[in-house]
Amino acid sequence: MALEDRCAHRRLPLSMGKVIGDDLQCHYHSVVFDCTGACVKIPGQERIPRKMRIKSYPVVDRPPCVFVWMGDEADADE
Repeated sequence: MALEDRCAHRRLPLSMGKVIGDDLQCHYHSVVFDCTGACVKIPGQERIPRKMRIKSYPVVDRPPCVFVWMGDEADADE
Protein backbone atom coordinates (compact mmCIF):
# COMPACT_ATOMS: atom_id res chain seq x y z
CA MET A 1 0.00 0.00 0.00
CA ALA A 2 1.04 3.59 -0.58
CA LEU A 3 0.06 6.16 2.03
CA GLU A 4 -1.07 9.76 1.81
CA ASP A 5 1.84 12.13 2.52
CA ARG A 6 0.02 14.17 5.17
CA CYS A 7 -0.35 13.37 8.87
CA ALA A 8 -3.98 13.27 10.02
CA HIS A 9 -3.07 15.40 13.05
CA ARG A 10 -1.24 18.51 11.80
CA ARG A 11 -0.90 17.75 8.08
CA LEU A 12 2.91 17.61 8.21
CA PRO A 13 4.30 15.61 5.25
CA LEU A 14 4.82 12.04 6.45
CA SER A 15 7.76 11.77 4.09
CA MET A 16 9.61 13.85 6.72
CA GLY A 17 8.98 11.07 9.28
CA LYS A 18 10.56 7.66 9.60
CA VAL A 19 9.70 4.03 8.97
CA ILE A 20 9.60 1.84 12.07
CA GLY A 21 9.19 -1.81 11.04
CA ASP A 22 6.06 -1.80 8.86
CA ASP A 23 4.74 1.45 10.35
CA LEU A 24 5.28 5.13 9.58
CA GLN A 25 5.97 7.68 12.32
CA CYS A 26 5.21 11.37 11.86
CA HIS A 27 8.16 13.68 12.56
CA TYR A 28 6.03 16.32 14.34
CA HIS A 29 4.30 14.53 17.25
CA SER A 30 5.50 10.95 16.65
CA VAL A 31 2.01 9.70 15.74
CA VAL A 32 2.36 6.23 14.17
CA PHE A 33 0.31 4.84 11.25
CA ASP A 34 0.21 1.25 10.00
CA CYS A 35 0.27 0.18 6.34
CA THR A 36 -3.53 0.47 6.07
CA GLY A 37 -3.42 4.12 7.14
CA ALA A 38 -4.87 3.49 10.62
CA CYS A 39 -3.29 5.29 13.55
CA VAL A 40 -1.79 2.71 15.91
CA LYS A 41 -0.03 4.96 18.43
CA ILE A 42 -0.37 8.46 19.81
CA PRO A 43 2.33 9.23 22.40
CA GLY A 44 0.84 10.16 25.78
CA GLN A 45 -2.66 9.07 24.76
CA GLU A 46 -4.26 5.64 25.22
CA ARG A 47 -7.48 6.16 23.24
CA ILE A 48 -7.05 6.53 19.49
CA PRO A 49 -9.99 8.20 17.69
CA ARG A 50 -11.40 6.08 14.84
CA LYS A 51 -11.17 9.04 12.47
CA MET A 52 -7.43 9.34 13.08
CA ARG A 53 -6.28 7.75 9.84
CA ILE A 54 -4.79 8.62 6.48
CA LYS A 55 -5.66 7.43 2.99
CA SER A 56 -3.98 4.30 1.67
CA TYR A 57 -3.73 3.22 -1.95
CA PRO A 58 -3.07 -0.21 -3.52
CA VAL A 59 0.20 -0.57 -5.42
CA VAL A 60 1.74 -2.97 -7.92
CA ASP A 61 5.54 -3.23 -8.00
CA ARG A 62 6.77 -3.87 -11.55
CA PRO A 63 10.44 -2.88 -11.61
CA PRO A 64 11.58 -0.35 -12.51
CA CYS A 65 8.17 1.21 -11.70
CA VAL A 66 5.69 1.17 -8.84
CA PHE A 67 2.09 1.75 -9.96
CA VAL A 68 -0.29 3.39 -7.48
CA TRP A 69 -4.07 3.14 -7.94
CA MET A 70 -5.64 6.28 -6.47
CA GLY A 71 -9.20 5.47 -7.50
CA ASP A 72 -11.77 3.25 -5.80
CA GLU A 73 -9.90 0.23 -4.45
CA ALA A 74 -12.66 -2.11 -5.66
CA ASP A 75 -11.91 -0.99 -9.24
CA ALA A 76 -8.15 -1.60 -9.03
CA ASP A 77 -6.89 -3.94 -11.74
CA GLU A 78 -3.28 -5.03 -12.16
